[in-house]
Amino acid sequence: MSVQLHPDIETLDKESLCYSIYAQLYHNFFNAQQKKDDEHPYGIEEGDETSLRLKNTAYGFASAIAGAVAGEGGSGSGGLLLDYLKKSGGDMTGRLSANYGFEAGIGNTRILETYSQDITDPEGVVTAVEYGIRITGNLKVGGDSLHIGGRQLLRYDADKATATINASHIDFLDATVHSKGAWIIGDEDTGIFISPTRLAVGGQDVYHRGNANTDTADWTMRDGMVRRNLTVRGSTVMDGGLKALQGVELGDKGKCLLSFSEEDVALGGFLSFLDGFGIRIRDVPVLLRTDKDKIQFGSIGGDLLLGGDHTPKIRLFSGISDVDGECLMLSPYGKACFPGSLTVRHNYGADLLSSYRVDTSDEGIVIHKRLRMGTAEGFMLTGDRERVSLSSEVIYEEEGKRTAIPHSTDFSHRPSAVMPRRTVTANRSISAPMPISLRSLFRWKQPGISESMRRPPGLLTEPYT
Repeated sequence: MSVQLHPDIETLDKESLCYSIYAQLYHNFFNAQQKKDDEHPYGIEEGDETSLRLKNTAYGFASAIAGAVAGEGGSGSGGLLLDYLKKSGGDMTGRLSANYGFEAGIGNTRILETYSQDITDPEGVVTAVEYGIRITGNLKVGGDSLHIGGRQLLRYDADKATATINASHIDFLDATVHSKGAWIIGDEDTGIFISPTRLAVGGQDVYHRGNANTDTADWTMRDGMVRRNLTVRGSTVMDGGLKALQGVELGDKGKCLLSFSEEDVALGGFLSFLDGFGIRIRDVPVLLRTDKDKIQFGSIGGDLLLGGDHTPKIRLFSGISDVDGECLMLSPYGKACFPGSLTVRHNYGADLLSSYRVDTSDEGIVIHKRLRMGTAEGFMLTGDRERVSLSSEVIYEEEGKRTAIPHSTDFSHRPSAVMPRRTVTANRSISAPMPISLRSLFRWKQPGISESMRRPPGLLTEPYT
């Protein structure tokens, strides 16, 4: 007859001890047999009669063993396996190990469980496994300490109702810390005190925008730096220096009178000096108010320069006087008076005209070079200590040809041998009041002039009486 599977095997609770023993026994029995293959045609395989016999045998052993435990096939508290905890509950007297998972709860509700979780990289490869305990209910610690990482992190004193956190560094990361009470760092009198209504350091209130940015609070500080704008509505008193290297504007009544920008100093009002003060360069006054109505300009050892490359002319609105203020040397409209002396040159040449004075009876003007009439090519007057010359060009025409010949007439005088006579002779002259003889002299420089043009023209001027 064929072998039948024991009917109780199909009804076994897979969570029961009997099923666990049955499954382990059958697994061992089955693996101890020769498996059926081509070389072993009579070997065992799952589902054949031999495997059914092994299942029935394993069940028989498992039922007997589990029946020895109270609650599963046995009665009372006796049995062969007293070290097993009843499914219905009981007390343990030994160690509980659950290294392949554990759950605990109450009222069919899980409160605590162990877990493992794979940690993967961005490509989905498992790089580590995280093990831990999840608590889904409330955690109440009856002791006074909580240890993490082998160190007492939190301690609670029930008598003082004080919790102490003991760590060298506490990092809240991006969390927001909210407190309705006070924070005290150090002692309240010497440390930092923070509450919803007060911030104090060393027992002194700390001023901030809420209580310092008012018109009733005074402020004293040692050093300060303002990153943006500083506005002062009252007076400012400085006992030290003022340094402003990024530009300054100074003024009065809302108007800028003096400003500094890059290399320029702009004055938007009048600059006034009291008596005896002005502008100095290297401790030398260059602009000085010498009196209530006098201003003095000066240099610092060199020349005083007026005008420049961009000054086409200097216009004179007042006269220029001498050092005593008695003589107006140059008026705004060109009237000139030089009481000391006068010297005239042209294009940095030699002296052309100068004044001289020996005494009141001997003073005048000296012509050092030529005196021309009309234009620079006009009639010329020259002279020295002995004579005066009148020179010009005379135009001669001969055979329809015009020739310009320089012509000069010299004037000189000397004492005459015959004092009362009044004669006119060539190359002779007598001093006044004696008669004076004048003779024209020709100096020919052009060649080819005819002989008729070389003869002296004769006397040009009659002697005066």
